[in-house]
Amino acid sequence: MKPKNKLNVFRQLFRIEIDESRIYGLDVLRAISIFFVVLGHAIYLAPKSTHSIHKWLTVDGVLFFFVLSGYLIGGILIRSFEDHVSVKQMLNFWKRRWFRTLPTYYLVLSVIVIIYYLQKDRLYADNYIFSHFLFLQNFLISSKSIFSVAWSLSVEEWFYILMPVVFLFLKKLLGFNSKLSFLCTIILFIFIPLFLRMIRYDQLASMGNYDWDHQFRKSVLLRLDSIIFGVLGAYFNHYQKSIWSYKSKFLMIIGIVGIVSIHVLEFIYLPDFLIYKSIFSFTLKSVFTLMLLPYLSQWKNGRGVIYKFVTIVSVVSYSLYLLHYSIVQELIIQNLSITNDSSIINNSFIVIKYFSYWIISYLLSVLLFKYFELPMTKLRDYF
Repeated sequence: MKPKNKLNVFRQLFRIEIDESRIYGLDVLRAISIFFVVLGHAIYLAPKSTHSIHKWLTVDGVLFFFVLSGYLIGGILIRSFEDHVSVKQMLNFWKRRWFRTLPTYYLVLSVIVIIYYLQKDRLYADNYIFSHFLFLQNFLISSKSIFSVAWSLSVEEWFYILMPVVFLFLKKLLGFNSKLSFLCTIILFIFIPLFLRMIRYDQLASMGNYDWDHQFRKSVLLRLDSIIFGVLGAYFNHYQKSIWSYKSKFLMIIGIVGIVSIHVLEFIYLPDFLIYKSIFSFTLKSVFTLMLLPYLSQWKNGRGVIYKFVTIVSVVSYSLYLLHYSIVQELIIQNLSITNDSSIINNSFIVIKYFSYWIISYLLSVLLFKYFELPMTKLRDYF
């Protein structure tokens, strides 16, 4: 085969068609979110001299995902349930949601389980497999995990189970109309997790047993409010369009300044300010992230190479999220090694592993999206 033909085959293998109806501003936020998630885990492969730079540059991309997901799925819920609400509608919503997320998740989880059984610690896998299949590994407190990044997907899946149930309860049993039911649901989901974080902090502070990452950041019940702020945005976009679009550029500037300021303050001044970090930080950062959405949701189109790359990264972001750490880094990159005492060769190998992590993660995510995630998502319309 000629080199030109090989190049064409390669391009065709990784080629992804871009839907012209996509909202570019939201794709930008999604691409930035996954970039920060991958960058946050890249520190484990980076030379030690760059660790401080990684920490400085790494913003909470998962929180961006939560708010954006809440905005998009919340809009679907509001439009679907505004005129008529039934259990059948709710089941249909769950079916469409699960066809979008579960097949790819279970495929990657199954690969991880198989590898643990064949090459790693079978007993360790046995202890945690069941909880991962039911998204129970971090419902109250995050446990050890064979698929550590899935904690955030667990938060999202439980949110989209619980929110329609609460909404249906308020509307059917209490007789509220849809608009009031959505507003009451949003209020409940904002304040209940905040209240639960207060209770847990009070308990742990008195016991002296504190683990912010597992007991607060990754707990399903304590993080549901991050997603509901996106739903709040969808609520204003649907019912109060003029308020939603008012001063959108100014709001985005405030949001960016707020996010950057919080990041700097947390890094320099607030690493040990536990009451803020455990209770209020998630709420504050979610509010500033929400401020980005009025402008970004109106930014419809882009053009050029950067537009195409950003859009493709956004499109494959879910596959990239599932693959980049537990598969690419833990099971591929970290198993590469050399036996050489030369510091120059070892440092060069570290750099090669670092950039291989980025390249392999991107290429595998494109393949997973194109040949599995996308076909499985299309099946939901068939069923």
